[in-house]
Amino acid sequence: LFPYTTLFRSETELLKKSNKSKKGKKEKKEKKQKKEKRSKGEEASKKRKREKVPATEPTAKKQKTAQTASSSAKQIVAYRKENRISVDTGDHGDDRAPVLSFDECKATFPGTSELLDAFCKGFTKPTPIQAQCWPIGLSGRDLIGIAETGSGKTLGFLLPGIVKLNAEVDTKPRKRQPAILVLAPTRELAMQSDIVCNEAAAETGIRSVCIAGGLDRGAQNQALKRGAQVVVATPGRLISLLECNECDLSRTKYLVLDEADRMLDMGFEPDIKKIMSYLPKKRQTVMFSATWPEEIRALASQYLKNPTKVKIGRASCRERV
Repeated sequence: LFPYTTLFRSETELLKKSNKSKKGKKEKKEKKQKKEKRSKGEEASKKRKREKVPATEPTAKKQKTAQTASSSAKQIVAYRKENRISVDTGDHGDDRAPVLSFDECKATFPGTSELLDAFCKGFTKPTPIQAQCWPIGLSGRDLIGIAETGSGKTLGFLLPGIVKLNAEVDTKPRKRQPAILVLAPTRELAMQSDIVCNEAAAETGIRSVCIAGGLDRGAQNQALKRGAQVVVATPGRLISLLECNECDLSRTKYLVLDEADRMLDMGFEPDIKKIMSYLPKKRQTVMFSATWPEEIRALASQYLKNPTKVKIGRASCRERV
């Protein structure tokens, strides 16, 4: 049996060696294929890097973008020329483009959407004073608006103030401490601004009170006691309440001087200065006037910080020096 056993073992060993050899060849072949595949991939990658990418598509995109920007700039220039709008940015050079539609304003300033829906029912587009002053007011800069009465300036100054108020963490009305103060020369003008402000109350929960002579002082005092975020006032009645500690302006962050030239003509300059002493220095101040005489310029230089000046229409020619 010995020779047969030896033969069987030798055949088995040969078979094992043969299998190992085949397996080795197969592994070598697979390794070679992987290496070749990897090499081809690397070569292709290097080739792609070496090849120059055609500049036609990016250039076309750049030209399209430039054309769009140019068209937008042309639109703004044409709009300002058509509506006789001039903008003086002073030293800061921050020229804010006007918003030419309500939809553009909503898209650019998301906080304005509800207010515009409440305020602008029945209107198709912003008036020139609104279109130009909203972006400036919403930027937080002090603003001088020179435009005639009836140009839509009430909403021009109210919307930025209310948007600013709504952006605060705590928007609840505080007892006797308004966040927004609008000074007007007459009771009628103050009442008009108060009506516009109240139109937004249903949408935003903002409370407004009109403080003016000839109206019930007790009712005004109670309204302040309940809390109102917006006070629209004439100078005389407001000073009377301030002196009796029935109104506190220490938390007022947004001040509007409406019809400033008329206030000075009516002799309210000392009252304005006195009211200013009750206000915090850190605030945004907006001044509107139909004319731009030397007295108004002096007032603006005293109480506004590096403002942007906007002139609309005929008002730009009505300067009394």
